[in-house]
Amino acid sequence: MPARLVEADVEDAWLVIGMNRLRHAYVELAPEIEQYLVTGRYDDEAGVLQTYGFRPRIGVTHLFAGSPIIIGMVDALISGVLVAIVGQSAAGTAPPTTASCRPRARPRPASRCARPG
Repeated sequence: MPARLVEADVEDAWLVIGMNRLRHAYVELAPEIEQYLVTGRYDDEAGVLQTYGFRPRIGVTHLFAGSPIIIGMVDALISGVLVAIVGQSAAGTAPPTTASCRPRARPRPASRCARPG
C-alpha cells in the first residue's frame, strides 16, 4: 500500500480527535448547543467513529472504499497483467488476439433432399 495514503489516514484521524475535543469544550461552555451537534464530541474510539461515519459501526464496504485499498487493488491488477505479458513473451507465445477469439464458421451439412439430376 502506498505509505503516504496511510499517513494521510492517520493524520485525518488525529485531526478528527482534535475537532472532537473542540466540540467537547464547546458543550462544556454552552451545554445548550449539544442538540445541534451531529458528530462526536469525545476523543475515544466511539466518538471518532461517530464523526467519521455518523454511525457506531463501520462496515466492510467502508473499509474497502478507502484510498489505500483501492490503489492497492489497481496496482495489483496492473502488476498481474504486466507479469502475464512478460511471461508470455519469455515463453515465446503470443497473447491471444481478437481474430483468434472469433468463433469459426461451421460448414453447412449437405441437404438430405438432393435434387435429382
